[in-house]
Amino acid sequence: MLSLIDQRDKLNEKVGEASQSIIDLGEAKEFVRELVGVSQRDFNDMLGAASDSSPSAQDSSGDDESHSDDNERQDNDEAASALRGAGGEGDYDSDGQ
Repeated sequence: MLSLIDQRDKLNEKVGEASQSIIDLGEAKEFVRELVGVSQRDFNDMLGAASDSSPSAQDSSGDDESHSDDNERQDNDEAASALRGAGGEGDYDSDGQ
């Protein structure tokens, strides 16, 4: 069970990182939150976990970004896949918002 909790925390961190990337590209925070399908509080926690875990990611050079794009894309795909597998994709439809 502890392993699953740890995996969930890592997944939330990855979702937060991907969400922050989309927000940084100019998408509305509320729209991204609805796509993720979580409450405002959980979404803010995910964004906070992402920023806490990688403060040096913003300081990386352009050379590192070219290599990290593929890894980030894979991480984002894994996070989205795991979110769908956890039943998270359709949750936002049922919360009445």
